[in-house]
Amino acid sequence: MENLIMKQKPLVMRLKAFLTASAMVMGTLAGAQAQVSDFLGSSSASWVGYAGGPAPTLVTTTPGSIVDTTAGGGSFGRFSTALSSHPASSWRVGDSYAFHFDGVVSNATTFRLEFTDTAHAVALQFTLNNSSSANADSLVVNALGGGTSLLFSGGNFGGAAGASQRLFGDVTLSIVSSSTASLTGSVSDNVGTLWTGTGTTINLGASPAAIYPGIGLLSNGNGVSGITVLNFALTPVPEPSTATLFAGVGVAFLVFGRRLIRRNV
Repeated sequence: MENLIMKQKPLVMRLKAFLTASAMVMGTLAGAQAQVSDFLGSSSASWVGYAGGPAPTLVTTTPGSIVDTTAGGGSFGRFSTALSSHPASSWRVGDSYAFHFDGVVSNATTFRLEFTDTAHAVALQFTLNNSSSANADSLVVNALGGGTSLLFSGGNFGGAAGASQRLFGDVTLSIVSSSTASLTGSVSDNVGTLWTGTGTTINLGASPAAIYPGIGLLSNGNGVSGITVLNFALTPVPEPSTATLFAGVGVAFLVFGRRLIRRNV
């Protein structure tokens, strides 16, 4: 019995070493999947004006703020660095583009989060409109050159008109074909859920050669404050080589394990 136990110890140690190495490889691959651009913690210098307007006034420390720089006009800012995971030729099936937001939208303010090209001709947009009129607030997701999905309308954020409102949004567009995306997620205010859904699809416009996270404000010098979450995440579908590597690790484990067991029986 003692000899059997002693023979099993090297087997266990080798299996543990193999599993540890495999877990490190898989963890590295899994952790590298999502490319996240976070507003909080970014440098103001990393944002540039676009869409024919100046960049808003930004505070990127928590709680952050985005303030319109032109009363009665609009301010638009985007990251100066493109998302490297975005394909250059066409929308890639399996990729997902997500908006995450927690902040206070001022009254009479339209706040837009988007993935955009430099010319602002192609974009995926999530728009929060806190209207100054009663029962006129709205939430919209759309693709420039494509379709639109109205998530919420005909009511008031927070149950009251004419006031700043805190909104919480997690909205994901998943590419299901070269011309369509499915919409999932939820948006809430301090009263309750404004929208939740799965399976809604919208038509896409052309895919830009490069895409950037962007923000836009249409207001009277107002903006968004109390920002505790504001980021953009692009999660690409695993490349074939990655999927093959995952499968290979599993096969290697089976073969390696069997050989060790044969040697130590």
